[in-house]
Amino acid sequence: MSGEVSSGEGSGGEVSSVVRQNRIGSVLQIIIDHPPVNALAQPVRAGLLAALTAAEADPEVTAIVISAAGRSFPVGADIHEFGKPAQAPLLAEVCNRIEACRKPVVAALHGTALGGGLELALAAHLRLALADAKLGLPEVGLGILPGAGGTQRLPRLIGAEQALRLMLQGVPVPAAEALALGMLDQVVETDLMAAALAQGAAPSRPTRDRREGMRDPQAYQAAINAARAGLRGTRQPAPPRIVDCVEAAQLLPFDQGLAFERAAFDDLVASPEAAALRHAFFAERALARLPEAKLPPRPLRHLAVVGADAANPALLLAQAGHAVTLLAPTKSGLVTALEVIAAQMQMAVAAGSLTAKARDADWARITPAVQPEALADADLLLLTDATALEIGLAAAKPGAVLVSLGGFGVSTGARAADMLRLTLPQPGGRLAEVIVAEATAPEAVATVLALLRSLGLATLRAMAPGGLGARLMAAQRAAVAHLLGGGPTRA
Repeated sequence: MSGEVSSGEGSGGEVSSVVRQNRIGSVLQIIIDHPPVNALAQPVRAGLLAALTAAEADPEVTAIVISAAGRSFPVGADIHEFGKPAQAPLLAEVCNRIEACRKPVVAALHGTALGGGLELALAAHLRLALADAKLGLPEVGLGILPGAGGTQRLPRLIGAEQALRLMLQGVPVPAAEALALGMLDQVVETDLMAAALAQGAAPSRPTRDRREGMRDPQAYQAAINAARAGLRGTRQPAPPRIVDCVEAAQLLPFDQGLAFERAAFDDLVASPEAAALRHAFFAERALARLPEAKLPPRPLRHLAVVGADAANPALLLAQAGHAVTLLAPTKSGLVTALEVIAAQMQMAVAAGSLTAKARDADWARITPAVQPEALADADLLLLTDATALEIGLAAAKPGAVLVSLGGFGVSTGARAADMLRLTLPQPGGRLAEVIVAEATAPEAVATVLALLRSLGLATLRAMAPGGLGARLMAAQRAAVAHLLGGGPTRA
């Protein structure tokens, strides 16, 4: 539901092309309207600042509500601006202006309030959200930290332990959890704007003056120490700097804490790690622009993994909720594959990352087989070796997608349109590579892309024959040959 739903009669106006306003009685509703995700680009920040300044100067305005048009409250800053000269006003300046406003400012959230969007809301005097909204600070995934007061305001509301969880994990939380933590003042099922208008008359105070999360200084510092200990050995610079900033929120006056956060943010934005993560972010988004990504995938009711090395792919599919047939060419090979799966499951249960109930559910989704007839109903087959490819070609039904997981080639015969290659990441990795042949049907590619999305994997698409690994190896060999050709050098 859009956050710009109005209650009662109002008069509207346009502050800029991306910020509108609507007067409802004595309340001014400021509406961010910058599709598709209301990113807080420079025109949005300038429009917000102009609207706030005008509202505070207008004696007929008694309260301000900040909301957003479209499907979501702002999902963050404009990442395209990172690494470029800063354009005024900075988001931190806008947030400080909101917090310093002499009139109550209410943030009305819907959709996903992430990153800079949540920092904007944290600067408001009151926050409320629709029940299906989600809130989060995912900047760590880009190698940076919240740079508009998030590391200073959030711990004041919910304490160091929970603030660090949100910032170090970068995972959004639902509105109900945000309310329980203290990030929100109210959650409503419907009529977001009506609730925001009512909140405009409620007592409020700036977040900088709040101390609910700092009532126990020893517990606060203990959370800092625990987080710092848990990050020993990390090679990413952002997580330790986040911990430093949350610690500064308790040790430094608020304005000095903001300056400390800004310095850390500027350092991280300029780091090579952040540049690499931004590159990966844009590369993942480019997947949505692939022609095949817009096509409807073929149905995936039944999957199969075939070959001597079928254990790990079968487990990956089962853990993602897919029914999968695991077929090994021999009974001994099947027993070995099932033993590998059982051992991995047991290790996960012992480590506490998998419950016994979830393990049993995963097992129930795996059907072992040695006869090719078990593949007759499979919609997609993952083939781990050349023998598996022969079995798949002979047993798969027409229209089933045949995916080679090995370095072996794919058929150029009658099934060529249904075939492609796939390189899955090592455990814990996120990047899969789809290698497409000239004859591969776009619908087959769309089906594999849909499967990878269901597995939570990002995808790199390449044309056959060479994949990413082959190109990297070729580049490394060329570099070594160049060095050898130059002969030894003195230190």
